[in-house]
Amino acid sequence: HLRMVGLFSLLAVAPTVVVALFAGLFFYLGVQSWFSDRVQKVVDESMEVAKSYLHEHQQTIRADTLAMINDINREAPQFALNKHMFNQFVDAQSNARSLSEALVFDSTGRILGRSALSFSLEFEPVTEDILERARQGEVVVMVGQKYDKVRALAKISSLFDAYLLVGRQVEAKVLEHVKTAEGAVNEYATIKQRGGELQRRLFLTFAVVALLLLLVAVWFGMNFANKLGMPLSVLVDMAER
Repeated sequence: HLRMVGLFSLLAVAPTVVVALFAGLFFYLGVQSWFSDRVQKVVDESMEVAKSYLHEHQQTIRADTLAMINDINREAPQFALNKHMFNQFVDAQSNARSLSEALVFDSTGRILGRSALSFSLEFEPVTEDILERARQGEVVVMVGQKYDKVRALAKISSLFDAYLLVGRQVEAKVLEHVKTAEGAVNEYATIKQRGGELQRRLFLTFAVVALLLLLVAVWFGMNFANKLGMPLSVLVDMAER
């Protein structure tokens, strides 16, 4: 009985142990290749490219805002008493710089001039701290909560208590790539942190499989030994008698 059970157990467990060792080794080497320095560099640089695109948009809209402020400072006096002409001037400036919106307003929120399709001030009001930064001469660049729009605010020096707010839509396809890159980077970091846990789970799975095979082998071994040993024990009894 012991020999039969031991033989069945060995035949069942030995291949499982060998497969587990090789699988664990290949998995370890595979995980190391997934999280190599080269892969980490590619992942980090993909996110940097995405951030650089948004940063470039911010720098471009900053430059456009300054240029538009200069044009308004130069031309504003002749439009001071004609709001319709001032609206046309702001709209022309906005179209020339491919801006999706342009607003001129005072600190109370009163619209002094606007381009044809400008509604940002109503939907996304400018806070007091941002206005204060603009009063200090800063061109304040703002990114929408969904990263779908870049806006900039600056004070118009030639007009009393007047501010220019411009905005430009971020291209949807590029924005989708940015979100995809951000999600991939976060997922990669999560998997990297859980690399050791995945290895432990793999080894635990093989250990459980080996234990189940061992139990099945013991059961088959005992059944086979019983079927083989029963006639022998009867023959021994008869011989002794």
